[in-house]
Amino acid sequence: MSIFKNWIIEFDIDATHRFALGTWNDIVWGIRYRYTRDRFFESYIVSMDPTEKEDHLFSGFIQDEISLADDAVKLTLGSKIEYNEYSHMEIQPSIRALWKVNNEHKVWGAISRAVRTPSRFESDGEIKNAAFNTSQIIPDLPGLPFTLVTQGNDNYDSEEVIAYELGYRFIPTESLSMDLAVFFNDYDHLRTGELNQVFTGSGVTQYLTLGNEASAETYGLELSLKYKYSDFFQGHLAYSFLENKMEGFNSFGFPRHQISLQGDFAISKNMQLNLWFRFVDKMDTIYFFDTSGKYEADRYLTMDVRFAWQIRPNLELSVVGQNLLRGDHVEFVQESFSTPVEVGPSAYCKLTYRF
Repeated sequence: MSIFKNWIIEFDIDATHRFALGTWNDIVWGIRYRYTRDRFFESYIVSMDPTEKEDHLFSGFIQDEISLADDAVKLTLGSKIEYNEYSHMEIQPSIRALWKVNNEHKVWGAISRAVRTPSRFESDGEIKNAAFNTSQIIPDLPGLPFTLVTQGNDNYDSEEVIAYELGYRFIPTESLSMDLAVFFNDYDHLRTGELNQVFTGSGVTQYLTLGNEASAETYGLELSLKYKYSDFFQGHLAYSFLENKMEGFNSFGFPRHQISLQGDFAISKNMQLNLWFRFVDKMDTIYFFDTSGKYEADRYLTMDVRFAWQIRPNLELSVVGQNLLRGDHVEFVQESFSTPVEVGPSAYCKLTYRF
């Protein structure tokens, strides 16, 4: 009889090699192998079929950075190749180019493909997300037990994205820099669920079988400004905008606007003060415990403060306050099992010794 009900064994080995080919090629390549074996014993909430399984992952990559026009242009070509037990062969190529116009202006662009391979649960698992009374969601039915169950699918495929990026960096002085990046992401084979409702004499069970029927497009921009006024103060302003277009399901979990403002003050040689203001726009997230299937998280503005004193070269004392501008607010919502947790103001002290 096993002492441990659920267990997992992993073995991972990888190797990389870097070399120059001529004077203008810098090549790096590598290989990797990972072995995983797990055993999962059923519980009322989560189960796996089969309960014990071995997984083998083989992967390799190669990347070549090519210098052109007296190093004014850098072209990077590469690809990752992977074989896994669920979606089998995956190829993830990328191409990136950087043009150094002069010391003040740089332009770059990239196109790449990436995938998220299926997990063990998405292929073999079953989970009871929620259980409640039918009268809460179906007024016409009597008060029968209602259970929402998510089922894996052994035909579940990888989610994939083709990402397009274009960026510009402007450095007018040593104390000021600006970065602007725009992007467009084309997603395919995104996770969906096919509903199948089963009525029995003892209650209602609604099965959600995972599939890959959705696609999406996201686009936006990111802006970053860094300014060093003096050795006493330096600041960093960042802004991001994200818009999305979904096919097959509603948009969830994407705040449209986010703003970050950081200020670092060197009070003395051994003392530093850091201020961080954050604004996050409202967003909708998936939430099984609501009849609408989603939870609306409000926008919020907050601030963190950190004071650090370098007592000795290897000893530092810091005092940190978090979420000081506003009361409790929701930052993250789990799909099931727990109600949304609000984050409130907090503070802590930390003593760090390095040796």
